[in-house]
This record gives sequence, structure tokens and C-alpha cells, in this order.
Amino acid sequence: MRVQDSLSTKIALVARNLVLGVAILVFAKGFFPHKAVLPGLATWPEDAPGRVPAPFDKVIFMVVDALRSDFVYGNASSFNFTQGLIRSGAAIPFTGHASPPTITMPRVKSITTGSVPSFLDLVLNFAESDTSSTLATQDSWLAQLKAKPEGKLVMYGDDTWLRLFPNFFDRADGTTSFFVSDFTEVDNNVTRHIPDELRRKDWSGMIMHYLGLDHIGHKTGPRGPNMPAKQLEMDSIVQQIYSAMEQENHLQSTLLVLLGDHGMNEAGNHGANSAGEVSTALTFISPKFKEYFEGQASPQPYSQDYRFYDEVDQSDVAPTLAALLGFPVPKNSLGAIIPKMLALWKSKADRHNLLYQNAQQIQQVAYATYPEAFDLIGDLALCTNKAALPGKQRLACKWLVVKEMHQSFTSDEYMFIRDGTQLISSFLTEAQAQLSGTASKYNEKLMFLGIVLAVLCCFPPRISYDTHLNKSGFTSIFFFFMQATYSATMFASSYVEEEHQFWYWITSAWLVSLAVRQQRVDTKDSGTLIRSIGSCVLFGIVRRFNQTGQKYAGEADLAGLLPVLVASSALVFKLAFTAAEAPELMKGLGFLDPILKFASQYPLTSLARVVFLGLANLIVLSLYAETPWASPEHLSSFLETIHDIVSLFLMTQTRTVNIPLFLLFHLQLSALRKGRRLHAFETLLTMLMMQYSSFYAFGGTNAISSVDLSNAYNGIAGYNVLMVGILTFVSNWAGPIWWTSATTCILRSNVRNDSQGRSWTDWFSILSQFAAVHASTVMLACYVLREHLFVWTVFSPKYLYMMAWTFAQHMVVNGFLPGVISGMASV
Repeated sequence: MRVQDSLSTKIALVARNLVLGVAILVFAKGFFPHKAVLPGLATWPEDAPGRVPAPFDKVIFMVVDALRSDFVYGNASSFNFTQGLIRSGAAIPFTGHASPPTITMPRVKSITTGSVPSFLDLVLNFAESDTSSTLATQDSWLAQLKAKPEGKLVMYGDDTWLRLFPNFFDRADGTTSFFVSDFTEVDNNVTRHIPDELRRKDWSGMIMHYLGLDHIGHKTGPRGPNMPAKQLEMDSIVQQIYSAMEQENHLQSTLLVLLGDHGMNEAGNHGANSAGEVSTALTFISPKFKEYFEGQASPQPYSQDYRFYDEVDQSDVAPTLAALLGFPVPKNSLGAIIPKMLALWKSKADRHNLLYQNAQQIQQVAYATYPEAFDLIGDLALCTNKAALPGKQRLACKWLVVKEMHQSFTSDEYMFIRDGTQLISSFLTEAQAQLSGTASKYNEKLMFLGIVLAVLCCFPPRISYDTHLNKSGFTSIFFFFMQATYSATMFASSYVEEEHQFWYWITSAWLVSLAVRQQRVDTKDSGTLIRSIGSCVLFGIVRRFNQTGQKYAGEADLAGLLPVLVASSALVFKLAFTAAEAPELMKGLGFLDPILKFASQYPLTSLARVVFLGLANLIVLSLYAETPWASPEHLSSFLETIHDIVSLFLMTQTRTVNIPLFLLFHLQLSALRKGRRLHAFETLLTMLMMQYSSFYAFGGTNAISSVDLSNAYNGIAGYNVLMVGILTFVSNWAGPIWWTSATTCILRSNVRNDSQGRSWTDWFSILSQFAAVHASTVMLACYVLREHLFVWTVFSPKYLYMMAWTFAQHMVVNGFLPGVISGMASV
């Protein structure tokens, strides 16, 4: 007899999950606050030394998205012309360090303002329509340049700049940064404006942000077949601009800056802190440089850490441009003028004055951050033992020494400048180190409230799975052991980075325990043992399918033909997609040429839409044919059909190399179903572990850099935040979604055939407890370790993944969709 859910129990369960959602958002509000900034534009201080002449009056700022340092400087680079400029001394190369998160928006903020952006910018980076992160009222080198009498700015490329700097540009043409299938048009739309702008004399700053190289990385990785040609294309742009700088009189005092906003890892992704992701090319280019600098060797031999030439922080770009173009350092900058560029000023006094102005600006930021320390240390007499002072007061002492020496300027200019420069550099270095750690001020009250609400969700007033626990002694013990050990791993950064190891280990242990118990029940059935061993072997293959983590990157009628047609269209789409994006995978498959030739006549977007339309028609046909509300048997048959449709859909949203995993999943499912019938609690526990294990088997990690965007635009012609968001989730959580669908089929079968089968409310309560434990543990770890060295590179990304697991996978995939099925069963 089927157990009916009472309305009050369902309401209580839904309320419990809503409270959990509120808890997560409240904690996030306290954990990811907006960074406080000094308003207004910087001006020259009244006691500033004489204005230092600026060598340039225009800047061309060429950002090539994801331009890793070796793409320009390495011996496998196709930037041949740029490397020639480095050898001649006309280009001054650096490796720019991009602090995590290595995502475009926070990196552009750092490059333009010199500040350390909030980690919240990582989330806002994906909101194409977001305007809350604007820099319209914050000081930047663009604002300073625009404030000059002759200031006029133009921008072409990534529309992130238009969102960050609204109404800044006199001419602009933006392109969306998330349409990663576009390698060509997105860059051609920038390049077509260059000839006309180089002839114009009315601008003082031109920003170009190319996206094609980043898109190639996301699709095929840093060594993909399209990468050399794209590097050569970008190098030709440098050559075009440099030639104009040599030939056009109005460009004689123009500076070209070639740089990447971030790098990429060996999978072509970014967002985390691996060497490839944080190491970018940063090259200052001008014919003038030949007079001041000697050429350097280029290309450079391979470097495992991607460090070539001198390494500087990306925040140093803002004060360096301020010196080169002759305006005050932006107010919130934490950067320091790149020392090597000071060679452009032959006067020692000019070099010293530039550094002192830089120190004056960063002291204002330090005072706004630590007013009590600077007010307390008002006399050098209190600085006799600086080593014993706290960091804030020691910084205040260093500033007093710099200021005192500057005010005591004597005729011995050389000695003063030599010693003063060293003191200023020491102050700037310590100020950068201390102030960079204050980019986010936590709201601990909100964080604590979020933790309390989440912990309360771990202990619901009615434990609806009580029957399961009483009848499943070993399973319940294993369940609580899994939760306890998983919770403990959240407090160690290395375990968070390598979380897949926990799920592979715990799932293997669970499958072995199932095999042992099944053999005890069916001692005379040798098939049971074979299926159990087979299930374990299959899981061993699945877990090794992708290296993940941070350390190891009937009658033939129309209805009968429809599934064949839909499956065929899905196959054609996936073949065409692979041929276009990863042609190296199609080598040796010449027999597929007729299919590829046919598919090449149609856009990939149209082929994907045909597949999606066919899948939708199959669902409608199944509803009509199966009438799932008629009886439990009809519902079970309908779910099996839907599971096949879901599998086909998930395959279209998965990287081609991962499609064989679905075959392994199917074989695992068959082995589990043909063995001893699992009761509901065992089924749920198996599903839970398979969801997490499959996520990592597909290559997922807890790093932002592992988010796969390659299938986010299937069937979409342009950027749509809702549809792209859904497809991105589906493509990254394809494994967990598949196991939810499979388990729903098993549970419905259990309801009909197993006296221990329980309703949707019962089994969703078990999943809700784990979700609450997961969320509260991650919150507690983030709270306790909020001052940890890796809080922004390990624990904060983990929090964002936990949000995705809770809101999307748990509440929608595991809760809402099976709840609809439960509603059908109750009709």
C-alpha cells in the first residue's frame, strides 16, 4: 500500500529547505561584502614636488583575453613580430601576476584602478546585465585620462568595459564575452575599427579587448589547433599599430600596452590560482624605448612556472601609466610604479619625485584603512623599535621616516635620492602586502546568523526517515560516518582541492559493502558475485576517466521512428560539433565524411535546436502514450522512457571525450538493479555518492577554472543569461543529473515492489539533511578560516560550488522534479 504524504509534512520539508536557502544567502552577504573605496578623483597634493614631465600623451591599451605569458615570450609562440621588438629594445616585457580570482571583471578592475577587487566580482562577472559593479564613481587611469582637457576615450571589444565604465567612451563597439563558440567574428569586430582610429587625432586613450584567444582556450585548450593562428593574428595587430606609431606624426608620443587580463591552465580554463592562470604577458611598446633600453633575448626557453623576465603585479599598471602619461595615481591604487620603467627619466630627482607621489597616494589608502595606527604614531620617537611594533604601526613609522627625509631635502641630492628611493620602495612594498589583505571586511554577525540557521536545518522537528534508520542499522551508520568524515575534510584546503578523492574512496567502500552483503544473501547465486565485482570494476574505470583536482589537472510508424530520428539528429549534431571545435578527435574517421559534409551545410545552432525540439516532442509523445497518472505501472514505464530522453539530452551537453561515461553508468545501473533489491535508504545513499563521484569523474573540481562553457551555447545564437546559465549547469552537472533520473526510476519501482519503499517526502528529507550538513560545514569552515592564506583561492570557490549543489542540484534536480513525479503518482 502506497504511503501518502500529508500536506503539513510537505510544507514543513519545503520550509526547511527555504530556510537553508536563506541561511546560505545571509552568510554570503556577510562573507562577500562590497569593498569600501575612497570616492572621487585623485589630485596633485599641495606639497607635491614639481610636476615630472610625461614621455607619452596617448595610450593604446590592447588586452588579449587569457594571454598567458608563454603565448608571447615562449619558444612555441607565434608572436614573432613582438619578439623582434623585445630583441630591439622597442618592447619592454614583464610577466604580470594576476591575483585570483582570475576572471575578467576583477582583473580589469585591478588593472584600471590599481586596487584589489572583492571576490564578489567573480559572481558579478557572469551577470551580463549587472551594473552594480560599475567604476563610474571610482578613480581609475581611465577617469584620470578622461578628466584631462584633451581627454577622449574609445573602446572596442569585451563589453565588460562598457558595464564598468558607463558613458566613459566617445566611441565604442562592445561584444559579449561569454559566446565562447565564436573564435573569429568577435575579434574581427574589434580589428575593423583600428585603421580609422589610427588616422584620428581626437582620442587620448584607445582600449581594445580581444576575446577569440580565450574562447579557443575554453574549447580546445592552450595547445589546440586554432591557437597558433590566433596568436599570429594578434601579433599582426601589434605590427599594424607599431608601424602607424612610427609613421604618423600624431602617434609619435603614443604608448602601446599589450597584456592579458589572466592566463589559463592546461585545460584552457581559468579562475583559480595555478601558475598558468596567474601568469600573463605584459609588454610596454614604443619606438622611443630604443633610446633608453637594451634589447633582451626572445623567445625564452620553457618555464614551468610561466615566469619570464621581471614579474610585476597587475595593480602596478595603474601607477605606471599615471607616471608615463602625466596624471595623479588613482586614489584606491595599491600598486607601485614598475621600477624598470623609471629609466625613461634621466633625472634622479624626477625618479624620486615619481616614487614619492606614489607613496603619498598609497599612504592615503593606508590612513583610511588604519586611522588609529597612523594617529597613534605621530612622532618618530615612537618608532625606535619598529621590529617590535604591530604591522599597522610599523607601516605608519615607515611613512614618517619617508616624509621626514623628503622634508629634509639637502644639497646632497644624490645621497638623498639614493637613500630616499630605497626607503620609499620599502614603504610601498610593505603597504602593498598589508593593504592587499584588507580587500574584504567580513560582516561576522551575518556569517554567524547564516551558520545558526543552516545548523538548525540539520535537525528537523520530524525525522521522516526514522523508519529507514531503524531498519537499516549498517546503512544508517555508514550514512552518518560519511557525513562526519566529509564535514571534517572541509577544514583543510588540500582536501577541498582534492575532494574527488573522498568521494571515490567512500563510494568504493560502499559498493564493496553492498557486494559483501549481497553475496551473504545470495550465497548460491554466482551471478550475484559477478555483478557485484563488475559494479566495483566499472566504478574503478569511471573514477579514472578524467584526471581532476588541483594536483593532477515494433511496426515502423511515425511514432516508432521518432526516437530513431531524434537519436540520429543528436549524433549528427555531436559529430558536427566535434569536427568544428576539436577536429583532432576526428582523425582516422574518414567514413564519417558524408555525414559531416551534410551537417556542414547547417549552422551548429540550428542542428542543436533540431535535437532539442525532437527531445521535447518525445516527452510530449511519452505523456500521451504512457499516461503516467493512470497507475504506478504506467508511471514507472514513463520514467524509464524519460530517463532515456534525459540521457540523450545530457550527451549533447557533454564534452565528446566524456560520452563513454554514460555507457559505464548504464552498466553500473544494470548491475545494481539485477542484484539484491536495495531498500529505499540504500538506494538513496548510493545515488548520493554516485552524484558526487560522477561530478568529479566528468572532470569537475572545486576550482572556478574547471567550469566548462563549451556547451553553454548549444542552440543559442546570442547571450541569454537564463538559458546560458541553465545549459552551463546541465553540462557541468550532467553526471549527477543522470543519477538522479536513474534513481527516480528505481525508487518508483521500490514503491510498487518493496514494502520499505517510501514517498518523496521521506527520501527528500534524507537528502535535505545531507545538504544542510554540507552547507553548514562549509559555512563554518569559511568562518573559522576566514583569515587563512587560501580563503579566496580554495574556500570561497568551494562556497560557490556548495551554493550550486544546494540550490540547483539538491532543490531543483533532487527535490522539485521528483516532487512533480510524486504528484503524478498521487493523481
